[in-house]
Amino acid sequence: MRQHDNAVIGFGGRVAYYNEFFGSFANQSAYAVTLGSGGFTEVTADRVQTPSHWSGAYTNTALGLRAGVRKFITHENVAVTTISVTNTGTVTRTVPVVVDSPFTRTAAGAELTGVHDVLNSRGERLTRIFPRLSGQGLSPSGGRLQGSVDVPTVALFAFLVSWNEFFAPLILLNSTDRFTVTLAVVNLRTATHGAVDYAALEAGVVVMAMPCVLLFLFLQRGYVRGFMSGALRG
Repeated sequence: MRQHDNAVIGFGGRVAYYNEFFGSFANQSAYAVTLGSGGFTEVTADRVQTPSHWSGAYTNTALGLRAGVRKFITHENVAVTTISVTNTGTVTRTVPVVVDSPFTRTAAGAELTGVHDVLNSRGERLTRIFPRLSGQGLSPSGGRLQGSVDVPTVALFAFLVSWNEFFAPLILLNSTDRFTVTLAVVNLRTATHGAVDYAALEAGVVVMAMPCVLLFLFLQRGYVRGFMSGALRG
């Protein structure tokens, strides 16, 4: 890239293959990836830019989505972008994916292809390039690559990790009034000089398990759909 645009997911900015003053595609992106209806903003603090690769993250707070992006150019002059989408919301999201490039408009199987001449300042052809564009799970439609991905929520797993946390509260809390449920249940076993009150202990276990069960019942449809969409190919 002659100039890299960090706001674009993909290889946005100005491509370096053409002289910026000549060629019909001067000053355009190599390709841009749009997730959903857009609205993703780069988290600049997560940006890592090195001579060999670029990595960063983009968030869409309205949808509760976070996209981790890593891109690099191989020794065979292939521009590669990998994207991992995480759902921080409470429901499974189906995210449309669109990849658009001004260099490739012709469908060829699962790819988009193009043919372009590189000209010098006198309008003479220097060489001819044959760009190709493809993406995993995407197919050509209307001159662009399109598809979708189901992203299950991680809210249940995040809640379970926090709710069942034992060692951190045990080390950091020094007052029984602030004990978490897991610590309180353990405390029931030892509160009466080593005698175990099984009725109170079992009641505590039920109280500790109920929020997890209710949250799973509320979200199970989204989890099953997310798991099945990842396991089956239509």
